[in-house]
Amino acid sequence: NFRLGRLPKIPVEWDEINAAWGQACLLLHTMCQYFRPKFQYRIKILPMGSYPRIMDNNNNTYELFGPVNLFWSTRYDKAMTLFLTCLKDFAEFA
Repeated sequence: NFRLGRLPKIPVEWDEINAAWGQACLLLHTMCQYFRPKFQYRIKILPMGSYPRIMDNNNNTYELFGPVNLFWSTRYDKAMTLFLTCLKDFAEFA
């Protein structure tokens, strides 16, 4: 039961958030390997434990783990957007 975010009054360590992202990526990656949906975009999920990455259709890789500093936050945001795009496409397929 890993938490994927935090609230102002409930702090969550980055290790737990990273583990949650890792589990979510592994689950979506495994389901995509099994069911072979046709995605609108060629996005590749790279589950790597607590350090998952997402690759876009231009082979750019984005880190889906923290801690995130000011300079890397756009890469983390892009990784989350790509993950949610994959999840949306899979949900529409299912």
